[in-house]
Amino acid sequence: MKTLLLIPLLMIPYLVYMRIRYGMTVSISATAKHHTSIWESVWFSLSLWAVGIPLMLVGFVLSNPEQTLVLWLLAGGLICLIGAAQVFWRGGMEYKAHMIGSYGGIGSGMLALLLHCTSFVTVALVGLFAVFTAVQMLPISKMDKYKLNNRIYWVEVAAIATAQLALYFK
Repeated sequence: MKTLLLIPLLMIPYLVYMRIRYGMTVSISATAKHHTSIWESVWFSLSLWAVGIPLMLVGFVLSNPEQTLVLWLLAGGLICLIGAAQVFWRGGMEYKAHMIGSYGGIGSGMLALLLHCTSFVTVALVGLFAVFTAVQMLPISKMDKYKLNNRIYWVEVAAIATAQLALYFK
């Protein structure tokens, strides 16, 4: 089952390609704004589905149905929704679906990790992710020297890495 956790690595070639072709973007989703062909759009969706679907499957197999199954399915499904709502910058329903998928997918995934995998490694990974996210997102001037350019992008990458590593080491 842990081999399913290697599938999200398929997102790395997409991110490298987009970085080389269009430069660094504000977020992973913002790369969709630069797509010039249908194949880049399809690749974007498939890359996010390669993260969301294994998350649902591994969570489904590893979870106790009464505790975290819904959170795993919600996390993976909402991440897949991001891939389906690519043109979020146009506003309207696409924007709402995309933002619900982004915040809901990351939030429910981290909550499922904390409730399901209570090992020291998992708690440490989720704790480091929480600290990293707080440093990047909170408007505290003393933290400015620790903030990365394109911080949303790096928070998204950190969320994916945290979930994959925590499930792998469970």
